[in-house]
Amino acid sequence: DMILHPLKSELNWPIGPKEPLDFTTNSSVFGMRWLIPFHLLDAIFYANDLPLSSNFSESREALLILEEIKTVIKLAIEEKRVQATPHFVLLQKNFYFQELKMRLAKWMLVWLESKAQLRCSTDALLEYLCRGHRASAPALRDIRENVHDEVM
Repeated sequence: DMILHPLKSELNWPIGPKEPLDFTTNSSVFGMRWLIPFHLLDAIFYANDLPLSSNFSESREALLILEEIKTVIKLAIEEKRVQATPHFVLLQKNFYFQELKMRLAKWMLVWLESKAQLRCSTDALLEYLCRGHRASAPALRDIRENVHDEVM
């Protein structure tokens, strides 16, 4: 969440010795750390009838998830929970947590599955994407044992 934040990003204010950031270097996809925000933003662009930067038009699952996100965002615009112009702005945090977060996590999984050979369960990944370090012990164990830069 802080990659694009102009005042909090480690890209703008590096602290400590220089070390590669997570998901910046691996053998399969270079710069995954910076590709992830673009993929997430694609869902917002799609909801506003803008073109995608990624090519998932052949994936039925991806299109279903995007349509679900679009429907939820359109309803949120009508209910004044988000603002669409001049740009997308979240007006109610509870909309994000209750309606959008899980859908964006599913959208993220589409991208992760296209870029990496995931060795952990989809349920564990979804739970981790939505709950982070507060995910269940089995999900955290699955992530810890099976997800690292070279797998991704």
